[in-house]
Amino acid sequence: SVIDSAKGSAAGVCYDGDIWDCYTGGAPVTQALPVGVVLTLPAAGSECSNVTVVTRPDSHDKRSFHADAVTPRFAVIAPDLFTTLPKRQIANATVDVISHTMERFFSDSTHVTLTDRLCIATIETAMQLGLRLCEHPDDVDAWAEFALTANIAHNGVLGQGRIEDWGAHGIGHELSAFYDMDHGASLAIAIPAWMRVVSAEKPARFVQFAREVMHIYAQDPAEAIELAIGDFEAFCHRLGLATRLSEAGLAGADLPAM
Repeated sequence: SVIDSAKGSAAGVCYDGDIWDCYTGGAPVTQALPVGVVLTLPAAGSECSNVTVVTRPDSHDKRSFHADAVTPRFAVIAPDLFTTLPKRQIANATVDVISHTMERFFSDSTHVTLTDRLCIATIETAMQLGLRLCEHPDDVDAWAEFALTANIAHNGVLGQGRIEDWGAHGIGHELSAFYDMDHGASLAIAIPAWMRVVSAEKPARFVQFAREVMHIYAQDPAEAIELAIGDFEAFCHRLGLATRLSEAGLAGADLPAM
């Protein structure tokens, strides 16, 4: 995104080497020029985070670094700027916000009742508003709520006291790097597959997701989880997003390289 690129540029000015060193972990970022941003797509939460993610097309790499020095000094969030976004980007934004919350919700951490409730509310709100905005992209009030939801999803509040995961994001980044796929679109493919694998090993959180987010109350845990994943895939389809490589027209031949 423009914001993430600005963060990288701001750090690069203060670094004598190749800024890509910082994205590959070869050099820590300790200083950067001050960054101020005007948000035009509420999704990534980059307007309030210390993270920058960029893609290097020539090597099929999508990498990031964390540094407090690149956290924006200010962010202008004006919902009327979002009303011209195409449905594709509204769909991408919706899944991105949900995924940021899921990466924190699906956790082994205990004694996190408050952030459990906050995560559940954030996912449900993003789903509701995402569908609303796909049908009514000129709804400024809905955009205002969505922008706040996107900010809450990635400003660190939901991760307090929790071990975070980011496995689905890692998979999605590879899809984006190899196929120039929108970030949200890559996550719509990665998340259901990731859920099916991980839930088989650690079902408790996924049963909670089924019951408290997707409102599925099947007695058999495996059935409840599969129904919830299926409903999440159906939600992505309502947004117009594929949930399989084959649906996106990709054969998966690059998986070994990824």
